[in-house]
Amino acid sequence: MAIVQDLTATVQAAIEKQDVAGWASVTAPDVTILPASNPLTSGGIIHGRADAEKVYAGMFQQGMKHATIKVLEAHFIGRSAIWWAGTIHFSGAREIDARIAQVLVRSKGAWRARLVVLSGDPPHAG
Repeated sequence: MAIVQDLTATVQAAIEKQDVAGWASVTAPDVTILPASNPLTSGGIIHGRADAEKVYAGMFQQGMKHATIKVLEAHFIGRSAIWWAGTIHFSGAREIDARIAQVLVRSKGAWRARLVVLSGDPPHAG
């Protein structure tokens, strides 16, 4: 659980700083992201860190300023991978709640997200 908590803390700090590279640093170079369509992204499948950075930059341009991530469970897959699931709340110009699941792999001595799946709820009124 500590590995996942460290990773999510890095993501939350990067979002607070509007740091695209910092957010992308926790993803594997060949990451696949399956984002839910929401007011900040069009959804679809994103392949690779460079495209992930474009999505993150777009989210910041749309007014996303904060994220609160809650890890609900985390489990090792052998010794080389971890899967975890939780919730994420994005806020700023809009409020978005989503469920998140990731598969992490060790890459050059660090744990990085290889697969990210987001399933969003409708935006909050306001």
